[in-house]
Amino acid sequence: MAGATIVFMDMVGFSKKSNVEQKLLVESLSDEVWHHLRAFLKPPLQAPEVLALPTGDGMALVFLHSATRRWSPPTIYHLLYVLQLWAWQQTTETTDVALRFGIHVGTVEIITDINGNPNVCGDTINYAQRVMDAANPRQVLLSAAAFREYIGMASATYQEPPFGPTTAVRLLGPLQVFAKHGLQLPVYNMVCEPPVPWWNNTDPVTAHFLLVSLSTLSRDITDSLAEGVQQAQALALVQLGDEQLFEALQNQTLILPSALRRFWVFMPDPETYASLNMGRLWIAPDMLRDSIAAWREYLETLQERSSMTQIKLALHRVPPLWGGLFVDWDRPGGRIHISPYLWNRATQDSPGYALHWLGDTPSEIYEAYVSTLDWLNNTVPNLLSETRLTPLAPVSP
Repeated sequence: MAGATIVFMDMVGFSKKSNVEQKLLVESLSDEVWHHLRAFLKPPLQAPEVLALPTGDGMALVFLHSATRRWSPPTIYHLLYVLQLWAWQQTTETTDVALRFGIHVGTVEIITDINGNPNVCGDTINYAQRVMDAANPRQVLLSAAAFREYIGMASATYQEPPFGPTTAVRLLGPLQVFAKHGLQLPVYNMVCEPPVPWWNNTDPVTAHFLLVSLSTLSRDITDSLAEGVQQAQALALVQLGDEQLFEALQNQTLILPSALRRFWVFMPDPETYASLNMGRLWIAPDMLRDSIAAWREYLETLQERSSMTQIKLALHRVPPLWGGLFVDWDRPGGRIHISPYLWNRATQDSPGYALHWLGDTPSEIYEAYVSTLDWLNNTVPNLLSETRLTPLAPVSP
């Protein structure tokens, strides 16, 4: 086992190029890497200090650490500079060539491949590939481990050759990005200042990804949803007469947890709803009034038994556009189940989806839904007490 810095790269859109173009680009990239790293790839009379592992559309460069070799930023940064510039110079009016890079530091297992050549395996090289997968074309991303190795307490701005005197690179972050399989990674974006056309300074698009799962058309209470509700510390329901959850609670096929701290139910105001002429597929105003009355009776009983739970029933006077179930929405691991109300479809037949909070920070889209819930809670009074409740502080994970 050995320590290593992995520089993983690939050519964006490589598979869409012709076989001839692919061959020429792979050969040209290999020549460029060989030209700049030859002394490390095949040093005279000693083992290689850098392993080059072709991946078809790119390569992984493994800079091996040893007692006599700790790689410095100039070596890595110079390679990034020349390869980004190489890709830009290969670009023509008809062919765009762009590399993306992921850099990670960790330990690797050195093995011998089937052809008798040295190779590596382990989580470090897999993680480096995930970092690269999160990058935009012409972008360089560093993992948190790579940032600590090459920056640490030093300045995150670098202006030495090949950059400078008028150009510098700076590491921005950490940013939370999504990789494959829903994995969220903290990364640092290496940007050029001032901007140059062959280097991408924008935030990775993967920083704005969101895990969305689709609900079944039957709108059944699935096992995962039931488990989430029964373990929640905060629940908020925005609905229009979809009574499955209410019936499950009333029949005690779904049990609220003893640790529940907040339970809010928001319903459309019947008078406002009646004026909208929603159509025959939607709940009738009289049925909506009956639903509100049933919720009120249930929640008042729950309030008497659960003095530590903040319970709220409120009516909103804005048109209902969607229903929602918010489960621990203000903590990591929270979920928001949304049921849009679609034209010419009954509420129970409107397909829904769930937004998931993964990682340390929620996505902007997730936060947008939370902000609407906060607005709703702050603008409508509680029918159970006829006073507006001040939201509790978020519950610690």
